[in-house]
Amino acid sequence: MIHLDPDFKSLNLKQRRIALRSLYVITKHADKHRVSGITQLHLVHSIGSSLLGVDISVDPTDINENILTTLGKEFSDVKEEVRHRLFQLFTLVELVLDPMPEEATETLQEVAAILNVQDDFIDIARKYSQGAYGIAATDLARKGYMGNPDLVKQGGGMMRVNKILTDAFEVDDDDPHLLKQ
Repeated sequence: MIHLDPDFKSLNLKQRRIALRSLYVITKHADKHRVSGITQLHLVHSIGSSLLGVDISVDPTDINENILTTLGKEFSDVKEEVRHRLFQLFTLVELVLDPMPEEATETLQEVAAILNVQDDFIDIARKYSQGAYGIAATDLARKGYMGNPDLVKQGGGMMRVNKILTDAFEVDDDDPHLLKQ
């Protein structure tokens, strides 16, 4: 489903297309021959096209780092809060990569400089990739990215698990049905 996120309504269609193509640059650090690399590209495409309200064809061979120069030119006069929100989308894209290569963080730092955005989330993303999931989950929850705690509990109760999951990184290792098999 394609819709335009309210944070990006001030951007014109050309800017939104450039932003989406720029998001693909982060995924170039995933191995294109690995199934998860292609899956990550398609996930980034789905998230980016939905939030930016554009749908362009996604082709792994068409990822071009020069688009970041265009991003810098097109976004130089965009409001700081919109650039910052876009940068958060770039950070999300980096978090999708598993494992997260150092090159992706370097590209993310380049994007921060291009968009003239200062954000501590780069460090959080890096720590997350190095196994600090609990710290990242706490920070995300504190900033409200994990959603309403009551809704999380309600959603956890509807999952096919043997206990209610209330934490984004919680697992349910107890599966009596699987044990019987």
